[in-house]
Formats: sequence, C-alpha cells, structure tokens
Amino acid sequence: MESISSQLRQQKHPEKILEILSKAGFNSHYYENNKVLPQSGYPYGRNILHSDLDCEIMLASWTPNLPCFPHNHGHSEGWIFYLKGDFKETIYEWDSGELNQVGVEFHQENSHTCMNNDFTHSCMASKEGLSLHIYFPRIQSMRVHDLTNRRTLVVSDNCGAWIPEFKESIKEEFSWPVKIS
Repeated sequence: MESISSQLRQQKHPEKILEILSKAGFNSHYYENNKVLPQSGYPYGRNILHSDLDCEIMLASWTPNLPCFPHNHGHSEGWIFYLKGDFKETIYEWDSGELNQVGVEFHQENSHTCMNNDFTHSCMASKEGLSLHIYFPRIQSMRVHDLTNRRTLVVSDNCGAWIPEFKESIKEEFSWPVKIS
C-alpha cells in the first residue's frame, strides 16, 4: 500500500487531502482525542501525528487571542486546515532589512489555506482553536522572527513558532540591521 505521505503529496485539492486522512483514521474524533493543550504562555500545543522525510502532519491546539511569532516553514510547503474556531493570520514581507506587516486574512472554522516556502506569517485563534498542518517535506530550519529584539532564530525541528525556552533549540541566530529613524 502506498504511504500516506506519497498519497497526500500527489494531491492538489484540499478536499482530497482530508478524504485521504479520514480513510486513514484521521477524523474529528481522532483530532479531539489527540490534541495537546498549550502550556501557559504558549500560543499553541503541538502534536506531530506523522513525520517522515517527505511529510509532516501536525495538530495545533490554540490558546485564545495569543498569536504565535512571525515565522516561515523552512523549505516546506503545504496546507493548514482550520478545524475548530476562527483564526486571524498576519502576513509579513521583508523590505530593506525590515519585516513589515503587509496584510491580514481571516479564516473561519472548516476553511483552509495553502503555504509556500517563502511565506512569513503569524496566526491567532479568536477562541479555543484547533488546526491541522500538513507540510512537504517535513519542516526543517524554520525561521522564527522576534520583532521586539530585531532578530531571526532558526529553531530546531521540534520547536513551534515561538522563542524557544532552551538555547539548545536555537540552531542559528541573526540580528537585524539597526533601524535608523
């Protein structure tokens, strides 16, 4: 039987992706029973449901009104499915050494969005939220952007979109140019 990773990777239609997952036992009951609640002060709890070199499936359970840090997805592309709750997504772009907010999108429960590998964003659930993230290949070298301290962190593969508590989770750190007012 073909692996779930290769089945998902071949699909360009999000409805088909959810259908493949459902046939493999990934459904609303499974997600609700396998969510990891966020620790205090963290935007979401994460549960890696599947990971191999080609694919990562991550379930995020969100703290209401606490955004994650702006981040990219390393060299990965994929889908985010908003399973429970409504979400605000803030989109960023680099311009002259500055990471600027360039847009906001709102995602309702049971909607989805596509992620490409040069996309930087942050997300926030307006109330308790649950989202399913599918990336091709699995996320490696995600960049988390610290707007306050003007730095970018390349974080370990088991880290979420926040500033890691332990320095061992930071693979690289880059300071931004000094802002001249």
